[in-house]
Amino acid sequence: MEVRDYVFIGILVVNVCALGATLWSIRVQSKATDARNYFYIKKKIGDAWGRYSISEKNEEDFNFSEILS
Repeated sequence: MEVRDYVFIGILVVNVCALGATLWSIRVQSKATDARNYFYIKKKIGDAWGRYSISEKNEEDFNFSEILS
């Protein structure tokens, strides 16, 4: 084997490690986005329930439809 073969093998190993790190990073980022979306939806539903509980009779239908949407 020549020196360039060892260089190519080294480059291959580095690229495989970089691919693994990228895939791991994408997975972690996806989980963080899912958690952020969950808490955002939970907050919006809580706010809608709060508006529904203090709404007047003529606003109840609108506020309930906001909860469902």
